Amino acid sequence: MEKYLTYMKAKRASEKTLNTYLPIIMRFLNFVGKPVDQITMDDIIKFLSTYSDKSVATQVTVAYALRSFFKVVKTNINPDLIPLPSRYSYDREIKVIPEETVRELVMSLTNPKHRAIIALMYELGLRDREVTLLRYKDLDVKEWKCYVRRVKG
Repeated sequence: MEKYLTYMKAKRASEKTLNTYLPIIMRFLNFVGKPVDQITMDDIIKFLSTYSDKSVATQVTVAYALRSFFKVVKTNINPDLIPLPSRYSYDREIKVIPEETVRELVMSLTNPKHRAIIALMYELGLRDREVTLLRYKDLDVKEWKCYVRRVKG
């Protein structure tokens, strides 16, 4: 696990990713109950099948956690062959907050900084992390451009 943690930190994985992946890896190792060098692809598939009643997003997260683990640990498992569920097998309803509601929210805020943050998040579809990384130099008000760093995906 120490080698895995070092790898994830070198890869600049976020705390959120580590807090998600580590319990999955521990659950997996407890599930198989044998040394890592004896784990087979069948063991991995059996473990993945325990998530069959979960959302596709959860299943993808579990598969990616295992893939990252087997990139570090020396075994006969090819991490790229760990199956991912099809992302197209479900319909995700996208809920959009009406523009008027957002406008009312923005106008109700007294702090100009807060108003700008909410407006940027809504207009550009930014996540909270992406907004917190913004700097004044990232905004080009004349050209209506915004440079966003470390965008997820």
